[in-house]
Amino acid sequence: MKKLLLYACLFAGMVLPSTRVLAKKAPVTDSSYTTSQDQPFKSNIESLVRYQEERKAKEKKAAMIRIGIGVALLVVLGIGLSRKKKR
Repeated sequence: MKKLLLYACLFAGMVLPSTRVLAKKAPVTDSSYTTSQDQPFKSNIESLVRYQEERKAKEKKAAMIRIGIGVALLVVLGIGLSRKKKR
């Protein structure tokens, strides 16, 4: 019985506050919101996307360099081990 009451309280605590918050939100189609207010947000989003693309390109380049170094060291290791066996 205590568990049932506990679960009911937790469920009510999760559901009821979220409905109150949703009821207080202003509608998106409000006439006070204009597209001129949206311009700074669009430029910020575009700069963020550009920054993410640049960062991704840098990470890709760094990863390729690391892979190349790893392959080169693997080749050197293979050559060293094969020369050691011939002796």
